[in-house]
This record gives sequence, structure tokens and C-alpha cells, in this order.
Amino acid sequence: MATLNTQGISLYYELLGDPARPPVLLVSGLAGVGKSWGPQIRRFAEKYLVILPNQRGTGQTTHAENGYTTQQLAADLAAQIEHLALGPVHVVGSSTGGAIGQYLALNHPAILTAAELKRRERENLTAALARTGGKIFGPTGAAALLGMKPTTVISRLKALGLERNQSSGKRA
Repeated sequence: MATLNTQGISLYYELLGDPARPPVLLVSGLAGVGKSWGPQIRRFAEKYLVILPNQRGTGQTTHAENGYTTQQLAADLAAQIEHLALGPVHVVGSSTGGAIGQYLALNHPAILTAAELKRRERENLTAALARTGGKIFGPTGAAALLGMKPTTVISRLKALGLERNQSSGKRA
């Protein structure tokens, strides 16, 4: 049981398992506490060092005076991983924890395992393209959705082999 003072809050977390094993960050859903993972914690701790945070305003983590965003929650966890010097880590997110994991991948890629980051980005972007018929993922739409510059979106899509062929409109 420990806390980290970061970005105007005191972030409560627990570390469980063998420190010599690969680290995994379990991120609960909206307003979740780490213990909400229940019996899964023990199972993960058999093979990983489990990092179990309480999000802003939940459990033993303090409330922020200026509200919460998914990006802010990701920034909190990135600061925690950097403070603990445990990166890169695997991230497992449930519900909103999955969205927080996506912002970790987009805004703090150095703290995630490279293979996991690439697979998650590809799966998430491919699923979003399929759900929206590709309409939302023009560079401007994707940039607005992700809070990024259109050129950043284009370069990441190209790196993942998901860019659209400009002449046919189909993915390459």
C-alpha cells in the first residue's frame, strides 16, 4: 500500500506479486478502485507484478478540484509507472479502463510493451474504422476524436498499415 503525489492528487496503489516478474497495470472502469478486479488480482499476481491503482476520487486516492478526463486518468497512471520505474508494462483495462489504456498507448507509448502497443493500436483503430464505415477516421475526424493533430493520425495509421489509398478510398 503506497501513494504517489502527482498532478494535484495523492494516487493510492498497491503492488502485488513478485517484483522480478513482468509488470501488469490493471485499470478498472469508471470511478473504479483497484480491488474491483476481485479474484483476478490473485491470478495475475501468480505470473506478474500487479500494479493496482485507485483512480482519482475513488478509494484512498484524493479528489481533484478541477474534475476528471480519461486523458488525465492516463496521465496519472503514466506518472505512477515512471515514478515506480517499472516500465514498460502490460496494461489490462476494463470498461473505461480500456479507454484509459488507449490514451496511455497514444500519449505515453514508452511505458507500454511495444508488442502490446502495436497490437492494441491496430485492433482499436481497425474496430473503429469498421464501426464507423471509415467516415470518422478522416484525418480531421480522427484528430478531433483523439485530441491529436491530423498529421499525427496519418503517420500512425501509415505505421500500422491502415492508411487509405487516396485514389480508391480503400485501405491499403
